[in-house]
Formats: sequence, C-alpha cells, structure tokens
Amino acid sequence: MNIKAVLFDVGNTLVDSHPEETLQEILAAHGIFESIDRVRQAMVKGNKEFDIEEHTHLSAHEFYTEWNLVELKHLGIDTSTLRAKKWLKK
Repeated sequence: MNIKAVLFDVGNTLVDSHPEETLQEILAAHGIFESIDRVRQAMVKGNKEFDIEEHTHLSAHEFYTEWNLVELKHLGIDTSTLRAKKWLKK
C-alpha cells in the first residue's frame, strides 16, 4: 500500500481555534471595532445563510471570500467597497 496523502483536521481538533476572535482581530486591524458577541452572532447568521452547495464550483479562495462576505454583511459592513480598498483580490 502506497500512501499518497495524509490529511489533518486542524481546526478545533489539533489546534484550538477561535474564528470569531480571528475575524475580530482582522477587522480591528482595518479600523473596524466590533464586540466578540456581535462578531459571533454575525458568523452564526452567515453560516446559516451561506449555501455551501451553491459555491462548490469556486476555488478555495473564492469560496471562503464569498462565505466571509456574508458574515461581514451581517455585521452591517458595506462589502461593495472592499475591493476598492484592496481588502479583497479580484
């Protein structure tokens, strides 16, 4: 038997991960200060709204960009200007 790949489920398995804290830090680095509770609520709403099946054709970068845009929308952030600010790749 030849092993071709080994996969690790890192997030919350091998490494304790807190995506809401990561998003809060990224927002703060761009001058947007939100409470952790508000960020958490936006992520929960975004996760319920985002239809994974509709986005499976996208590259990983595009997939997660679209997912994050839904979360940002739930924070009341106008995502239409993010590309102009170079926060998102084209």
